[in-house]
Amino acid sequence: EGEEDEDDEDEDVEESEDDEGEEGYRKGGYHPVRVGDAYGPDERYTVLSKMGWGHFSTVWLAWDRVQGECVALKVQKSAKQYMEAARDEVAILQHIAAEAEAARAAAEAEA
Repeated sequence: EGEEDEDDEDEDVEESEDDEGEEGYRKGGYHPVRVGDAYGPDERYTVLSKMGWGHFSTVWLAWDRVQGECVALKVQKSAKQYMEAARDEVAILQHIAAEAEAARAAAEAEA
């Protein structure tokens, strides 16, 4: 019986590590997202499930009704320092996408 109690405590610790906790949902913190919520222009993205969370965002599996495919929707915390980090991340991702497109075009030109 004592071993079961210890195992239960370990499971509780693991569960809390898998969840960002309610205290993060406040001004400057996480934005509350729910399955079924729609985001983007013309409610393009519909939230299907939560994929994970990190220090400054949550990530959700969403359906892109325009492209007809699943996408990841990253929702940043709203405090100023997180918005700046999000802008930096977008710039990096745009650079990577541009480089990938240039490499793809170069490969097609050689073929």
